[in-house]
Amino acid sequence: SHWIVTGSEDSTARLWDVRATDPSAQPVVLGHEHPVSAVAFSPDNRWVVTGSWDYTLRLWDLRAADPSAQPVALKGHTERIVTVAFSSDSRWVVTTGNDESAQLWLMQVEDLLALARRTAGRNLSTNEWQIVMPGQPYFEVFPGLPILSDPPLSKQFSK
Repeated sequence: SHWIVTGSEDSTARLWDVRATDPSAQPVVLGHEHPVSAVAFSPDNRWVVTGSWDYTLRLWDLRAADPSAQPVALKGHTERIVTVAFSSDSRWVVTTGNDESAQLWLMQVEDLLALARRTAGRNLSTNEWQIVMPGQPYFEVFPGLPILSDPPLSKQFSK
């Protein structure tokens, strides 16, 4: 009830504010590296997702002051994304691509953390942290769970 979204071969999606006096005057431009082939709104009106020929989907936060500022880019397809859709509870995004795959993406950070906690049963080691979160200070994501010790550098790089 607030936005209309369009995708285009010019490598952009545009958000048109239907509440504006002139909705065509200042659309919010959402950029990709290649044509945008699919767009969808989440049922809770929090997100718009765009799929592209650049093999990525991007999540744009409609609650942000500038929805175009910091998209979440997700990669997994090896060919163009063809369709995107949200589940009715806004917890999942499904995508299909020319790589003949369908992929499910869990949207809720809390759900992702719970899944990681159940799956790993531990915190990341400092080396794993630097691979996943380069340049970010280490912190214990799951208090109370063990932290894997990094092996000495001599063992990591020995043949």
